[in-house]
Amino acid sequence: MDCAGLSDRLAAYLDGQLGSAESELLEAHLERCPDCVGLADAMSGQEFAPLTEQERANICGAEDFWGAMDCALNPALEKLSPTCATRVDWVHRRVTLPLPMVLAYAAAFGLAVIWGANHMVRAEAAVESAATIGQELEQERRLAAEPRTAPRPQPYRLVNHTPQRDTF
Repeated sequence: MDCAGLSDRLAAYLDGQLGSAESELLEAHLERCPDCVGLADAMSGQEFAPLTEQERANICGAEDFWGAMDCALNPALEKLSPTCATRVDWVHRRVTLPLPMVLAYAAAFGLAVIWGANHMVRAEAAVESAATIGQELEQERRLAAEPRTAPRPQPYRLVNHTPQRDTF
C-alpha cells in the first residue's frame, strides 16, 4: 500500500472498519513510513463530541455549508497529509501495454465479435426453424382433432400390356 492509499483508508482503519487483510497491509506500511505514522497519530488523537440539535441546525442549515467545510478542512488536511503522498488522478495516469498484448487483445476481441455474429445467425435460423415446426405441429393437431374418413379406393382396371409392341 502506498501513502495515498493509506491516507484514504486511515479513518476506516482507526474506526476498526477494515478487513483483516487490508488492516495488515496498512500496518505493514505504517511500520516503514514515519510520515504516515504521524498522520495516524494526529488522526487518532482527535476527539469528537456529538452536536446538539441546535448546533446541528446552525451548522448544517447554513447556506454555503459545503463550501465553508472545504475552506476549513482543506488546509488542515494538507498539513496532516504526508509529504510522500502524491496523488495522481486515475484519469491522467498513463498506461502502457506491450504491442503483442494489444494485438492479442484485438485479435481476441475480433474473434469474439465474429463468433457472436455467427451464433446470432444460427440463433435466428433456429428461431425460424422452431416457428416452422410449431406450425407443422399445430396442423397435425388440427388433423388429429378432426379425423377424416379415408377416401374409397377406385376399383382397379385390368390392363393388358404387351412388351413387344409397347402398348396397352
